[in-house]
Amino acid sequence: MAIQYQEKNKIFTLHTAHTTYQMKVDDYGFLLHLYYGGRVYGNMDYLLTCYDRGFSGNPSDVGNDRTYSMDVLPQEYPVMGIGDFRNSALIIRNSDGSDCCDLRYVGHETKKEKYRLPGLPAVYADSGEAETLEIYLEDKVNGVRVTLLYGVLAEADIITRSAVIENRGESGVTVLSNQYEILERGGSRLVLAGVDDPNGRADQTTPEELYAQIGEEAPGLFTLLLAHRNDHFGQHAAAGYDFVMSGHGHGGIVRLPFAGGLIGTNRRFFPPWTSGVYRLGDSALFVSRGLGNNTVPFQGFRLFNRPELAVVTLMRG
Repeated sequence: MAIQYQEKNKIFTLHTAHTTYQMKVDDYGFLLHLYYGGRVYGNMDYLLTCYDRGFSGNPSDVGNDRTYSMDVLPQEYPVMGIGDFRNSALIIRNSDGSDCCDLRYVGHETKKEKYRLPGLPAVYADSGEAETLEIYLEDKVNGVRVTLLYGVLAEADIITRSAVIENRGESGVTVLSNQYEILERGGSRLVLAGVDDPNGRADQTTPEELYAQIGEEAPGLFTLLLAHRNDHFGQHAAAGYDFVMSGHGHGGIVRLPFAGGLIGTNRRFFPPWTSGVYRLGDSALFVSRGLGNNTVPFQGFRLFNRPELAVVTLMRG
C-alpha cells in the first residue's frame, strides 16, 4: 500500500517507488514532519530531539516541560500564535482581534483515488493510479479546520500536497497573507499589514504592491507592517511603510558592547538591524531578539544575548 498508518505510534508513511514521506501525531495532538527522501523502511521518529529549550515558547498543556517547544519541532503545518516564531503556513485573525490558531489532530481518512480541487488546477490520475490521505486538524476554540491532502502516485514517484481551510465556528476569522486590515480604537485608525516570506510563491504580492494597494484603498492612514525578515527593512522603508516590526535575526546571535549583533542572517558580520528601534527616512523598524534558539554555529547558541518578549505600545502623535 502506498499509504500506511501505524495506530500504536500514530505515524503516517507515504511510499512511492523510490521515496518515503513520514509524519507523526505526537502526544499533544500536533502533527510533526519526520522525513522526506529516498525510500526507507521503519520509523524515523528517532530524529526528534528533546532537550532543555530554555525560553522557547510551549503550549499551555505541556506545563513545565522545558524539553518541548513549538519553536524547534518540525511541524507539518505550522501556524501563528502557539509559540512558533518561524515562518507560518497559516495566519488568521479571530473576531476578538487575536492572531492565534491551535491546530490539533482530530482524524484522518484514506481513499483509493487522487483528490480533486474544484475550480483549481491539480494533478490528475486515472482510477487505480493514486491514493489520497486526508488529515484533519482543528482548533476547538475558534472552530477552524484544516484538511491536509496528500496525493500519492506511487509508480510515477509523485506526492502532491494541498490544504483546505474551513471556518466551522460561529465567530469570524480572517486569513492574513500579503494582506492588510484597518484597525480602529478610540476614534483612531491605522493599517495593519503582513507580508509572507520572500521565499514564497514567485507570483505572491510584493511589499511594494501591497503598499500601493493600501495607498489606493486607505490613503493617509498610518501603516504598520509585520514582516519576519529584519534585513529587508531598506525595501520596506523605500516602499513607504511608517512602522515595521520584525524578528528573524535572533539579535545577531552574539551581542558585543557598543557594537551590537555580531552575525547576520546572511552570515555577514555586524549586520545593521538586530535589536531595538531603527530609522530610515520617515520609516521606523522595531526588531525583537525573540525567544527561540539559534542553529548557528550550533543548536541553542546565544552569547550576551538575552531572549526577549517585547510589548510595543502605539500612541497617537
